[in-house]
Amino acid sequence: DRALTESPVDAIQISKAGAVEVSYRRHGVAATEHFDASILAVHPPIAAKILKSGAAEWLRMAAQNAESINVSVHTDKSLLGELGHDGHPVGGKNVVYLARADGGATLSMQWDRVRGDAVTPAPIITYDPPQHTLAGEISRTEWEHLSYPDIHSYLAQKYGIAAEHNKKDARLFYAGSWVDFQYSHSGAMQSGIAAAQGLGAKVNNTDFFETAHQFDDAQGFEEYALKTSGHLKLADGTSPTKRDLDPKCRA
Repeated sequence: DRALTESPVDAIQISKAGAVEVSYRRHGVAATEHFDASILAVHPPIAAKILKSGAAEWLRMAAQNAESINVSVHTDKSLLGELGHDGHPVGGKNVVYLARADGGATLSMQWDRVRGDAVTPAPIITYDPPQHTLAGEISRTEWEHLSYPDIHSYLAQKYGIAAEHNKKDARLFYAGSWVDFQYSHSGAMQSGIAAAQGLGAKVNNTDFFETAHQFDDAQGFEEYALKTSGHLKLADGTSPTKRDLDPKCRA
């Protein structure tokens, strides 16, 4: 009946009575509350850290598939490779994989061109950028990225999650794109819905976004998506701006 923000969770344990004990900090004050169940919508390393000694072996194996990557937002076109007379990568490429002299590599894209609404200066997103500060850099963030597991980790995670969710008195549920190996936004949402339904949540089909008609795609959406190829570029070579598009057809 309430939502707590800025309340990092330190630990989750199952008490001898079967309750879920959640220990967290709010405004610097430690607190512990008891709940009937908990949904861990976090990556495996974080879930394992929170569950401490109670983390299952399959979860610890899944946590080994995480790696950190730096992401920079900047305007440094030197990371886009060879440029044409228009100042953009030769061949109309928008995603560029560039090898570095130090043996590493970067993956960069011009973010404004993805959606066809060019701005100045054009923002560039670079994954695993060089260590020095880039021209026009406004942010650099470390992200945690999950890679696909090997067959042993895959099977352990698949059957481990199924066993956890299907317990007679299940208390812990997991949600996130990693749960069913989809690694996508839609996969993450589906796992969250499944976890909520596992706790007994009921869907009202008249207003639920997956079933209610008011959330249906606009007519001709699939044809439009195919024509734009995800770059808002039509078959005749034109690139419409946001103002030219029906709101329901915006990519």
